[in-house]
Amino acid sequence: MTEIRVYFIKGESKYITLYRKIKESIASGEIAKGEKLPSKRDLASSLGVSINTIMNAYNLLLEEEYIYAKEKSGYFVTSNKYYKHVKREDNQEYNVKQTYRFDFSSESVASSLFPSFTFKKVTSDVLMNNPTIWLDKTSPLGEENLRVTIADYLYRNKGMNVTFENVIIVSSLENSLQIISSLIKIDKVGIEEYSYQKVKKFFLDEGKTVLDFPLDEEGVCIKEDVDLLYTTPYNQFPLGIVMSKRRKNEILSKSSSYILEDDYDCDLLLSKKVISTLFSLDEERVFYHGSFSHSICSGLRISYLVIPSKFIASIKKKYLHSSSSVSSLDQAILNEFIKGGHYFRHLNKLKKSLFDSKERIKKLLLNNPYIEFHTNPLSFIISFLPCVDINVLKEKLCEKRIKIRFLSSFCQNKKDDRMLLCYSSLNKEDIEEAIGFLNKLIKESLIENNV
Repeated sequence: MTEIRVYFIKGESKYITLYRKIKESIASGEIAKGEKLPSKRDLASSLGVSINTIMNAYNLLLEEEYIYAKEKSGYFVTSNKYYKHVKREDNQEYNVKQTYRFDFSSESVASSLFPSFTFKKVTSDVLMNNPTIWLDKTSPLGEENLRVTIADYLYRNKGMNVTFENVIIVSSLENSLQIISSLIKIDKVGIEEYSYQKVKKFFLDEGKTVLDFPLDEEGVCIKEDVDLLYTTPYNQFPLGIVMSKRRKNEILSKSSSYILEDDYDCDLLLSKKVISTLFSLDEERVFYHGSFSHSICSGLRISYLVIPSKFIASIKKKYLHSSSSVSSLDQAILNEFIKGGHYFRHLNKLKKSLFDSKERIKKLLLNNPYIEFHTNPLSFIISFLPCVDINVLKEKLCEKRIKIRFLSSFCQNKKDDRMLLCYSSLNKEDIEEAIGFLNKLIKESLIENNV
């Protein structure tokens, strides 16, 4: 067992420093594949930190699948799959991220569905009309034209009665969290027990208390008041629960919390109905975050935050002398893409393709006798029969460069070996090969094959 030594950095959370140290040691090969890590108690004792510090660091490593937990045995290194070492001319090593053979995540849209020709034409038109746009200083809260366009989109498609002044252009969800934290006092945060763990990490790094709230068939169940509740009500990520109207009203009537409503991949849902947002039910306490990364491409780092009107004056004052983190050129291109009707045509094409992909994948999964599954609006949740060795399967997925996540990586408080299979990143022509390869790895992970 490799001895783990860490020099903690002033101003950085100890568990983050420890997480980075172990991650780097795994990537470099200093900690070998299959090696057992020290127990939480032993490592806490040797480093002079709390067991919670070790647990938080190990949980992050579990989430990113650098390690796995073996019941009653401890924590083991999965694989040093993520990086390969490359020599520079000055003989110094640096790490290069490897590509994946198949991507079953929800982080991007299949390359074959990206409207490259249209985007190229829109970009050309924008530059022709304003050739020096990239030299312009970006407006602090985002370009007004794009904010007006998004406000109109939200009114027409989601029934949200907002003006451009309610809309702030941001680069990411983390950017939205920073803005919200500057507007309201936050000591205690509530998140869904299965959730996007970067939200939890953000607030833990800020020294806030984070509570995990359980989920049922109607959505999140708030057990006590918090300063901010983070929720994904339309297609709860990763479980796919659609929050009921009754639960929405219950949350708003029984809780005094502010709410961050994340629409996540809402634009990809097949429903043609106007979505009843929490924001439209309570415009005073709900912040709304939306993103174009899931519907256009992950490289387009443009999102938006809708704030209650009572914060408009305050936000203008706070960000008067700053600039947006999203370039003026990118904002202008997106504005023209939406205004020209290209975004809606792209969404219709994308929804049809995702529906077809879902039906094809379902037929292929039915041929696998070692799994059970149920479908969500945009994913499958796969359960394995007892004959499948989950740890062996995880090893094989890592070795074969298959990007896929297990539900345990979205929930730190319980062991959950169900697999989340998303398909928005898969090109349709790759589906048979990708699912066939996944089925093959599952069969190779049978306990009888590994005795």
